[in-house]
Amino acid sequence: MVSLVSLLKYLATLPEEKPEGSNRKRYADSSGIVFDVNTHSGKELRQFKLCGIELILSVIGNDNLVNRVENISEEKDADGENFYLSLLEESLKYITAISRSLEDNVQETTVKYLRVLLHKIYHVVEKVCDLLPGPAFVSVVSQLVQSKNPVIRRKSMDLFSKRMSKNTRPFSAQEMEILLSLLDALLPLIQNQEEPITNKQSAFNTVVVLSKLLDADHNLSLKKIFSVAIEAITGDDVKVQVSSSALHCVAEICSVLKVHSIPFLPKFLPLVLQILENKDTEKRTDTLVLSALTVLQKVIQSLPNFISPYLRNILVQLVSPVFLAANQDGSIANKLILDVASCLRADIAVSVKPRILIPNVSQCYEDIVLNKNNESLIALYQVLDRCITHMTKDDVKNFHSELLSLFMSALDYRSQHVQDISQESLLRTEEAVIGAFISLIMRLSESLFRPMFLKLVDWATRSSAPKPRQLIFYHMADRMAEKLKGLFVLFAGYLIKNTATILDSTNITKTEQTFFASEYEDDEAIEKSCQLLVYVVDCLHKCFLYDNQRFVNKERFDRLLQPLVDQIENQIGDEEMFDKRVSDHLAPCIAQFAVAAGDETYWKTMNHQICLKTRHSSSQIRLAALKVVQELNHKLGEEYLTLLPEIIPFLAELMEDESFEVEQKCQQVISEMEEVLGESLQKYF
Repeated sequence: MVSLVSLLKYLATLPEEKPEGSNRKRYADSSGIVFDVNTHSGKELRQFKLCGIELILSVIGNDNLVNRVENISEEKDADGENFYLSLLEESLKYITAISRSLEDNVQETTVKYLRVLLHKIYHVVEKVCDLLPGPAFVSVVSQLVQSKNPVIRRKSMDLFSKRMSKNTRPFSAQEMEILLSLLDALLPLIQNQEEPITNKQSAFNTVVVLSKLLDADHNLSLKKIFSVAIEAITGDDVKVQVSSSALHCVAEICSVLKVHSIPFLPKFLPLVLQILENKDTEKRTDTLVLSALTVLQKVIQSLPNFISPYLRNILVQLVSPVFLAANQDGSIANKLILDVASCLRADIAVSVKPRILIPNVSQCYEDIVLNKNNESLIALYQVLDRCITHMTKDDVKNFHSELLSLFMSALDYRSQHVQDISQESLLRTEEAVIGAFISLIMRLSESLFRPMFLKLVDWATRSSAPKPRQLIFYHMADRMAEKLKGLFVLFAGYLIKNTATILDSTNITKTEQTFFASEYEDDEAIEKSCQLLVYVVDCLHKCFLYDNQRFVNKERFDRLLQPLVDQIENQIGDEEMFDKRVSDHLAPCIAQFAVAAGDETYWKTMNHQICLKTRHSSSQIRLAALKVVQELNHKLGEEYLTLLPEIIPFLAELMEDESFEVEQKCQQVISEMEEVLGESLQKYF
C-alpha cells in the first residue's frame, strides 16, 4: 500500500509534457530512473502517467483491500488509516498541480489529456472516500484540514460535505466524539486571518453538515460556533462571501439547537437587521441579504415566541419596497429574495402568537404611514389577514376589539393621507385592508359582529365624520354583502336611512353642489361621488339579491323607492360613466329591488315612477329609463306583464322618439316582452 503512495508521488514529479529545446532536462545517470523522460516520447510519458493512475485505481478496487479497509474501524488499524490519509493527501496535491497546469496551458491536445488525467485522479479520491468507513473517513478529514497546504484543507472539507450530506446512518457515541474533533479542528481555521476566503466558506459549510449529524446529546458543542460566526459577520476586513457563509451557518445551527440558541439572539439578530437596513449596495449584496433572510426564517420557525423585541423592525424591513417588487434587471437572485421574504411574512403570520404580532403590526403601521408607503401597507395587512385566518376561536374572541381599532386606523387612511396617493394605489390599499377585515368578520359570531358593525356605521356616518369615510365604508359594506350574503341582510337595516340620504345627496338634480365638494376639487369630487354611488347601489343590490327574510318591507320600500328611481335622472359624471352606471349597476339594482319587494302593489308604484322618466327632455335619460324597464322585464318575466296596460302608452310615445337610439332600444324592449308573453304587441301601437 505504501508503494501506491510512492507511485503517486513519483507521477507528480514527472512533467505534464516532455520539455523541448533549452527547457529540456537531461539526466547524467538515468540508470535508477523508473521512467526516463530523455529516452521516451511525450506520448509515452502521457501513457505512463495514465497507466500509473489506472494501476492505483485497480489496486484500491481489489476485494482483499476492501476487506482490509473494513478492519480499520473495527481493529483501529492506525497503519491502514495513515495509508489512506497519505493517499488522499497526495491525490489532492496532484489535483492542485494539474489544475494549475490546465490554467496555464493553451494547447488543445495537452488540455484534453490533462482533463482526462484530472478526472481519473478525482476517481481515485472518490474511491478512497467510498472505501473508508464513516469514522475513519472523518478521522482522515480531521487530519487533512490541519494540512499546511490551503488547497488540501479546502478540498478535504469539500469531500466531507459531499459525502456526509448524504449520510443517513446514525452515529454511535464514540463516532460522535470523532465528529466533535473535526469541529474543534475547524474553529482555528475559521478564526485564522490568513486563511483564504474560499477555505473559510468551506469551513462554515462543513459546520452546517456537521450540525445535522450530531445528536441531541452532542450538538450543544455547536454553541461555540456562534461567537466565531458573529466575529466573521462583524469584522472590519471580513469579505461578503465569508459573512454570507457565516450567516447561513448561524441559520442552520439555530434550527438544530432551537431553545439553546436563545442566549445568542441578542448578539446576532441586530446584525441581521443591520444588513437588511443597509442601503450601501457594495456591502448589501444579494447573497448577503438572502443569507440574512434565511437566518430570520430559521429563527422564526424555531423560536417564534422569542423574537418580540425585534419583531417590529423585522416587519418594517420585510414590508419595505425592496422586498416587494423585483429589480428592473429581473435577476434570479432578486426573485429568490422576494420569494424568501414572502415566505417569511407568511411564517410570521402563522407562527408568531397574535398577542405578540398584533401590537407590533400596529406599531409598524404607524411607521409606514409616516413614510407614506402604500405598497408596504398592503403587504402589512396581508400579513394580518393571514394571521386572522389562522387564529383560534379564543384568540378571535380576545383580540377582536384590538383588531377593530387597527382596522379603523387603516380605514381612515383615505381621509387622512389622500393628497399624496394615486387613486389606483389607494384602491389597492383599501382592497388589502378590506380583505383582511372580511377575514376577521368571517370568524366572528353574530354577538361579536353586531356591536362591531354598529361601531363602524357610527364611525362612517356620524355628522362630524369626514365624508371620505363613507366611500371606504360602502366599499367595505359591498364586499361584506358579497361574502356574507343572507347573513349581511340581517344587519343591512342599519344602513337604509343613510343609503337613501346618500342617493339624494349625490343626485345633481336635487342638490346644488356635489357630495364631496368640500373635500376635493371639482373633477375629483365628481369622480368620488360617482364611485360612492356605485358602492351604495351595488351594496343594496346584493342585499336585495340575498334577501330571504322579507327584508324589503313597506317602510323600507317607501324609503328607498324614490331615491333609487331618481338616480335614472342623475347625470353626474360624463356620458360614458352615466351609461355604464345605469346599465351595470342601477338597472340590475332596481330590478332586484322589485323582486325582493315581491308585491304587485309595490310594482305598480315603482313602474309608474320609472315610466315617468321616459318623458324626460334628455334622450340619454329616456334611454336609461328604457334600460331599467328592460331589466325589470328580464327579472319579473310574466309577472311584469300584468303592468302592461300602464306601460304601453309610454312605449308608444318612445316608438316615435326623435332619438334613433331610444327608438331602437324601445323596439328591442317590446320584442323581448313579446317573447315572454308569447304573442305580438304590435296591435297596441
